[in-house]
Amino acid sequence: MHNHKELLNHLKPLCNNPKLWDAFVEYLEYHIENHTRIMEQTDNQDLWKRSQGSLAILRKLHSLREEVNVKEIS
Repeated sequence: MHNHKELLNHLKPLCNNPKLWDAFVEYLEYHIENHTRIMEQTDNQDLWKRSQGSLAILRKLHSLREEVNVKEIS
């Protein structure tokens, strides 16, 4: 089992390659927009909660680069 720092080290190639990172961010932003739209338009409380949870995870992934590079400095 890997510890947190080791897991972040495995993600450095993604986070530090501008072409890969930009494609990943575009993918995240596409899904962020979709879930935001769902939350704005739905009356279904369960769907709203699922989208809210998805948005939290997507935003966490969006900040992955900072987490990987900050842990590198620490």
